[in-house]
Amino acid sequence: MISVLSESLFPKKLLGLNSRNLHYIIGLTSPKILRIIKNKLKTKEILLAAGLPTTKTYFTICNIKELNRFAFNELPPSFVLKPNLGYGGKGIIIVYARNVKRPYYVAAGGLKITIEDLKFHIFKIIEGAYSENKQDIAFFEERVKLDPIFKPFTYKGGIPDIRVITYNCIPVMAMARIPTVFSGGKANLALGAVGLGIDMKTGYTTYGIIYSKFIDYFPGTRFLVKNIKIPYFTKILKYAYRASKTIGLNYAGIDIAIDRENGPVILEINSWPGLKIQLANRGFLKDRLIRLKGIKKINEERAINISKELFGEQEGQEPEEYGDKKVINVFEQIEILLPSGKKIKVPAKIDTGAWRTSIDKGLANELGLISDNHKIIKIRSSFGTEERKVVPITIKVRGEPIATEASIAERSDLKNKIIIGRRDIKGFLINV
Repeated sequence: MISVLSESLFPKKLLGLNSRNLHYIIGLTSPKILRIIKNKLKTKEILLAAGLPTTKTYFTICNIKELNRFAFNELPPSFVLKPNLGYGGKGIIIVYARNVKRPYYVAAGGLKITIEDLKFHIFKIIEGAYSENKQDIAFFEERVKLDPIFKPFTYKGGIPDIRVITYNCIPVMAMARIPTVFSGGKANLALGAVGLGIDMKTGYTTYGIIYSKFIDYFPGTRFLVKNIKIPYFTKILKYAYRASKTIGLNYAGIDIAIDRENGPVILEINSWPGLKIQLANRGFLKDRLIRLKGIKKINEERAINISKELFGEQEGQEPEEYGDKKVINVFEQIEILLPSGKKIKVPAKIDTGAWRTSIDKGLANELGLISDNHKIIKIRSSFGTEERKVVPITIKVRGEPIATEASIAERSDLKNKIIIGRRDIKGFLINV
């Protein structure tokens, strides 16, 4: 459902561009800091030096000479190409895969990109096509891998991000930006990405917009935009605090993505972040900024507490934190660590209906896990009680080692030769 509401409902209370620039940016942030923020590579260097996570930079191309001798075969199959001084998402190409049989890459929407296409695009970046005609640098960086929680409603592998507005380092408002078919797989509201307001206390989404219009469902689906729990939300707020403090911005927009393996990573810092975040939250930045006036030089814990208590919308609901828990799917590719040191990858099913992990008898024999002196236990199931042999086993789920005991069962006619029981997945959240 799309509601044709927007700025016309409450124009006088929304923070406007002129008010934002006059009262919170111009004169309160040094020109030197503003120059640093425009330089993506320099910003990443500063963040990394402060111990903050950001995407890995693979290669930089500074001029035509470097472009002509660049070895494109050294690029990984998946990457992001960006202009160093670009803004507003312009000039960014996201590559998801490389076709090994034919010489092209696959970008958002299945678009085929050849090496010649990449060369021409890099030439445009260097010549300043995306940086107000200023000589620029093109760089390749790591592409964030999609977190499973966003997969059902994100267009073709596009990567959502979380925009956090900070004032005096305190997070004041947050929004998730979800790529759509309209935005071409990019988390850009101007292009047609969905914006989701986020409750600052709980980390749950509240409202949604697309093209400045309110929505109840993601376009073309029956997925509600409300009540999606954003993973690692407290950690995201902490990273926003540290990033704005490290850079020294009075008012900032911190863009953070959630990598399915590494958790939150900082993508960019904006000194002039857009204001549609107010529509996504159906709230007023001006009111929140006024409440923080005069609060300065507080520590991280205090800043996060202020953010949650002052700007949380769902009164009385305690936040359900993800902390450092990883989200796993019902079907996962796991590793079995053998005593010899070898690692064997096998498909597994995460089964919360089973208490104990179970492995197929044939697979256990093949891996040399079964011997004559293993203990026997009684297993209760819907078929009654039976005796089963159990074997010690070490597995890795999403990189996390788990030492456990698995019961031996006949699973030769089943697709998954191993099921992971609930006692071995206490440190995970399951995307059902």
